[in-house]
This record gives sequence, C-alpha cells and structure tokens, in this order.
Amino acid sequence: MNPDRDTSPAGPNPLLASPVALVLLVAGALCGIEWAATLGRWFKTRDAADAGLTWYRYSGLCLGTLLLGGIGCVLTFNFLQAAHRIRYRDTGERQHPDEPWRWHKRWARGRISAGSGRRLAQVCSIALLWNIMAMPLCIVVPLEVIRGGNWAGLLGLCIPGMGCILVFWSLRLGIQWSAFRESVLEMTPVPGIIGGALTGRIHTEIETHPSEGYQVTLRCIKTVREPQRLRPTTACVAWQDTRFVAADPADNAVPVLFAIPFDARPSTGQTSEIQWRLEVRARILGLDYCARFEVPVFRTAASRPDFRLDESEITPFLRRPDQKARLSLFGIQTHALPEGGRLFFFPMGRYRMTGLLAIFLFHLWLVVSVVLCIPSSIPLPVKLSLVLSNLVVLYGTLNLWFHQSRIEVSPGRLFYAAGLVRDRHSQVFSLADIASLTCARSRAPWNRPGHCIRLTTRDGRTTTLARRLPSEAVAEAIRGELSKHLFGLRTHRMCLG
Repeated sequence: MNPDRDTSPAGPNPLLASPVALVLLVAGALCGIEWAATLGRWFKTRDAADAGLTWYRYSGLCLGTLLLGGIGCVLTFNFLQAAHRIRYRDTGERQHPDEPWRWHKRWARGRISAGSGRRLAQVCSIALLWNIMAMPLCIVVPLEVIRGGNWAGLLGLCIPGMGCILVFWSLRLGIQWSAFRESVLEMTPVPGIIGGALTGRIHTEIETHPSEGYQVTLRCIKTVREPQRLRPTTACVAWQDTRFVAADPADNAVPVLFAIPFDARPSTGQTSEIQWRLEVRARILGLDYCARFEVPVFRTAASRPDFRLDESEITPFLRRPDQKARLSLFGIQTHALPEGGRLFFFPMGRYRMTGLLAIFLFHLWLVVSVVLCIPSSIPLPVKLSLVLSNLVVLYGTLNLWFHQSRIEVSPGRLFYAAGLVRDRHSQVFSLADIASLTCARSRAPWNRPGHCIRLTTRDGRTTTLARRLPSEAVAEAIRGELSKHLFGLRTHRMCLG
C-alpha cells in the first residue's frame, strides 16, 4: 500500500450534506418569496404600514433569505464539487495507483491558479445581492424613527452597514485584480519531491516589478484536531523556507526553487491534515500583491536523504534584500541610527481590514446599547455596564487603528515608546537589566492569531515590545536584529540563538 495514499475525506458527507442543504434552500426560498411579496405590496400601496413593512420583519426576511439561502447554496455547491472530486479521484487512483498527485484535478495538469478572479466574482456577487435586499431598510428605518419614534429601528441599519463593508472589500479586490490579474503557478515537474526539489514558475501580468524582488515562501501547514476545544482545529507551520526572487524578463515569470527536507510529510488533500502552500508577496505601486497556491508535495522514487539543491538556474534572479525591504511588506519601518543602532517603527493602521471590522462591531454594539438604554425600566447598573462596555470596545477599536510604537536599539541600550497617535509612555532598558528577548504567540484582537516580542528583565518584569506581528518569521527577524545590536552577535548566538 502506498504510504502517501490520500485517505482524507474529499468533502461533506453526502448523506448529511444533501438533506441539510435542501432544508436550508427551501427555507431561504420561502423567505425570499415573502420578501418579494412584501416589497410588491409596498410598491403598490406606497404605505409601509399597510404593506406590513416594519424594520424587524424586513430585517428578518433579508437575513433569512441571505443567510439560510446562502448557506444552502454553499453546501449544495460543496456537495456537487465533492461528488465530482470523488469520481475524479477514484478514476485517477485506478489509472495511477502510485502517483497520488494525479488523483486531484487541480494538481494533475501542473498549472495551479491562485483563484483571484474567482474570489473577486464571489465577493462582488454577495455584495450586489446583499445591498439590493438591504437598500429598502435605508428608507424604512428613518421613517419609523422620525415618524413613530421607534429608536429600536436603528438596529436595522446594521444590515446596510454590512453591505458597505462588502462593497469596500469588493473595491479592494477589484483594484488588485485590475493591477495584477490572475497568477498561475506552472510546476516542472509535478509534484514537489520530499528529499528533492519543488521547481516551477509563477506567470503574472505585472508590468512593473519591485526592485527588491518577490518574497516567495513555501510552508508546510499541519492541522491539529482538538475536539475538546471550542475551535476543534488549529493550524501550525511545521516547516517553512523563504527567499527573495526577481522576475525573469524573458517571460515575465517569477522562478521558484526550494529544497524539501527528507523527513517532511506529504500532502494529504484539500481538507486534510497536511497542506503545502506557496505564497508570493510584494509591494507594487502602493498595492499589496499576494498570491497563494496549494501545491502537491510527495515522496517519489527520486527522493534522496542526502539531496543537495543545485541553485545555478535561479542564482541570477536571487535577491538579498535588507531587513527594511522584508519588513516593509508588513508595514513595519526600520532605519539605521547615527550612533550605529537600529530603529523599528510600527505605524498606525497596519491592519485595515481588521480595523474596519472593529468599527462595524463597535457601531453595532453602540446601537444595541442605545436601544436597550431607552426604556426607563432598565436599572441604572445595567445602563452603566453598557456604557462601560462601549468605552472598552471604543478603546480597542482606537488602539487597533491609532496605536503606534517604536524601538531604538544600540549596543547595551534599548529604548521603547508607544501610545495612541503619539508616544504616551516610554521605557529605557540597559544591558544589565535585560535577561532575555523572546518571541511568543499571542491572540491579536478579534481572535486573530499573531506573534509578539517580549522583553524580560532580571527582576522578572515582562514588557511586550511589538504586538500583532503577522508571522513567527517576522517576529524572529526583528528579535534577531534587536539581539544583534543589543547583545552583540556572539552573545546573541550563544545565549539567545
């Protein structure tokens, strides 16, 4: 039996997914029919009260149609896609029993698309449908509030607010699509070989390439299943390698070449425990270019424990950018200090999409709190708790958008300052006070996983120097630079390496 055989499930269980999808589709269709009938009566009578058009009824019909019908459509699509994938896998397994990468249609041809156009079409379709259904609420809610004094109707504006976020997301994806178009990875050969190499070329339609090159990262992502936790699955990076590569002017493609260790684990499917992901990033004309590809990596007859990578073909395209080029991809600025140290600046608004979500949630909770505080029967302690909770959410939102920090490190000294908009507090640490600099995994706002750098003094006090770092590699790079300038290269390798 092939040890790399894909035994992972190919999709939803048909016996479970099909009836659930059918029930949700029927429920969404009934809500949609009632939504259309309500709008028809409103257009006919020109009176929302006679048509039975209230904010809570219309909001319920909108959410029922969009959520129930949308989830039903997604389950149905996944069910049909899973059935097709099962048939293709069974056929490939019979024809190529020892080549599991040929069991998946997206891998067999050796050309893997990043799916940017498909993602743009999906988001635009959802945004269009959502805003068409939510538009009447922009008329109904003000009428109920102004004429009837129904302040609770302000809750209905949350649905158009969500539509605005979807429109912004669509515009962002549309701008990126118009600038970069679709990216396609052509692997030669297929697959990536454990104890061998993963080679290929990423074909793009980008005309102006970054001078520092593209950051190309190959990751092995392991999914850990923990049923006893609230989130039953978590993903962690089991192996990673990164290099900066310039595009080949001959065919406008980015060359890819990585050596894969012999003890790595093979790919086990799309919904499986092991995924190999190739990611390409760059900052081009003020826009963030990012393309991700799920790539096949397996053990074959060419696997060798003593494999050595021949980089002669890719050497002319390799770039050795400094830390400034690497960190600038994530919005982190770094500069050399006149006395020979280093400055790291973490500016405001580095996570715009998360910040927009925080603004939406803050306004949603604010409207809910205002509606709950209007009745005079609400006890005063409840009103005070609602006010305090809004202040906490407001502070978290402002902190996400306007918090900035900077670290100045020089031999034997570290200066840290942080605050909202400007430096509100600062600390100075000498070499004799510092016990260690470590990278730690933290939970960034809104349950977004991230990393941070923590400084521990000899008396046991801990200070977080950098928060919400996007990856462990970025945290390690910053920690290495801090340790090199603070402790010296030899001490850094011996004590903190």
